Amino acid sequence: MEKILIIEANTQKACEEIEEYKALRYSELFKKLINTFADYEIDIIYPMFKNFIMPSIKDLDKYKAIFITGSALSVNMAEVKVQETLCKKAFKSKTPIYGSCFGLQLAVKVAGGEVYSDNKAYEIGILKNLQLTKEGENHFLFKNINRKSFCIHKDYVKKLPLNSQVLAFNDFYEVQAIEISYMGGIFVGVQYHPEFDNNQMISTYRRLKNILLENKTFENEKEFEIEIKRIQDYEINTQKNEIKNFLDSLS
Repeated sequence: MEKILIIEANTQKACEEIEEYKALRYSELFKKLINTFADYEIDIIYPMFKNFIMPSIKDLDKYKAIFITGSALSVNMAEVKVQETLCKKAFKSKTPIYGSCFGLQLAVKVAGGEVYSDNKAYEIGILKNLQLTKEGENHFLFKNINRKSFCIHKDYVKKLPLNSQVLAFNDFYEVQAIEISYMGGIFVGVQYHPEFDNNQMISTYRRLKNILLENKTFENEKEFEIEIKRIQDYEINTQKNEIKNFLDSLS
């Protein structure tokens, strides 16, 4: 059976907090979704947990694909250096890489681009008006997608790395998907979260409620609860999405 590696980009504390709010840690969310598409042997590693052992390039080379999850961390934090090293090794292994949100930002930084944080400018909730570039229209990542997805991030690509192309954008931000060629490897990923379902998004809102009210993403609790109801009722199809298309491209 072919093997897939998922890199859990969150800390142990963040994973536990996600589970406290009755959602899946991001690596398990990816695993659940991947298992609906095909049978793979899936390994998960935790670079931000204690006693993490860094895999070698040879270790990474045995996988069919590598996934990098989202994270509450910013790629500009000092403690993320271990993930930069891991991502660079993933590129060197030439194993195809996919990343969502933090995963995209990490690949951008490792390949020589820049990322910045804006604590007041969350893009959160239902992804609005996703549009494809000329390159994105012909890219496998967007074959037959319905363009419905959730998003939650406050970090953004400031400078593109060399040998990269933007695949998608929207009115909120100009880099919503990207392909990067670096050190012989290929990364494709998105700024949003195709792996999220309704429960994961609602849980995220609940977990971040105080922050979202403090930074005026929502003016008051009534506005916040109206948004929760909107997410609850939102019909989203995760059976034909970017992650499936990435897996299909490997065969």
